[in-house]
Amino acid sequence: MKFVGSLLFLFVSMLSRPCSASTVTCQTRENLPPNSAVCNLISLFNDVPGAPNCSLVTCTFSLIQQGPDFAVALSSGVISTLRSLDREALAVQGDPVTVSLALLVMHGALVPFHVTVDVLVYDENDETPTFQSPMESISLKEDAVVGSRSFVQRAVDRDAGQNGNVTYKIESGNKDGAFKLIVVNKDLLYLTPAKSLDRETTDHYLLNISAHDHGQPPLWGFHLINVTILDANDHFPQFTKKVYNKQLQENAPAGTFLLQVSATFTLRCITGKA
Repeated sequence: MKFVGSLLFLFVSMLSRPCSASTVTCQTRENLPPNSAVCNLISLFNDVPGAPNCSLVTCTFSLIQQGPDFAVALSSGVISTLRSLDREALAVQGDPVTVSLALLVMHGALVPFHVTVDVLVYDENDETPTFQSPMESISLKEDAVVGSRSFVQRAVDRDAGQNGNVTYKIESGNKDGAFKLIVVNKDLLYLTPAKSLDRETTDHYLLNISAHDHGQPPLWGFHLINVTILDANDHFPQFTKKVYNKQLQENAPAGTFLLQVSATFTLRCITGKA
């Protein structure tokens, strides 16, 4: 009984001691199919001081807390994906995204080894630049100052780095180069008159805007801006004659018809009378 009690005490003592611990790093990329191998812990342990000398028969591996993304093989120590990874779902920012896994390694029956595996998940160019809506409408007065800015929707690309860096261009509808786009700090997009506007010449523009990222290959999104040019009352009425002559007798009664004058003005290519 004393011998059995001593063994039990030794077993409990070894389990209650602080486990050896270390951190290793491996990497993968998003969008790989499920069951894709990420790394082999037995191979990685060769370069980790204090790690157990594992083989297929001497160690067992287990996740301390099972998550939805990774699994570890019990005897081989191979970490693999449970599903296709989406970097943008793992974190809004950062490339790579780090997913930390806590594992327990048993070498033989009594020696636990705690290891943290930092899995680096790298980005792929899988997010298309996307506008909030397919079309928006804005109005500008025809006397708008060249260079004045009107805020318009920007595209959002959730990829990282150059995969999420967006460039804009007016693809069509920009008659006579009337407008240009200005990007401020990558977060704000403005439409600005590149020259003086004339409503009487053109009162409406439908601009087709493209947004493409800098991934390889690039991905594209498109957006329409419906621009209405408002009148600025910049046309003066023009009389039909410069000088009107009419004779009147000195004893003409009040209210006697003398003459009729007329003037015209141009508004949106329509002639009116004043």
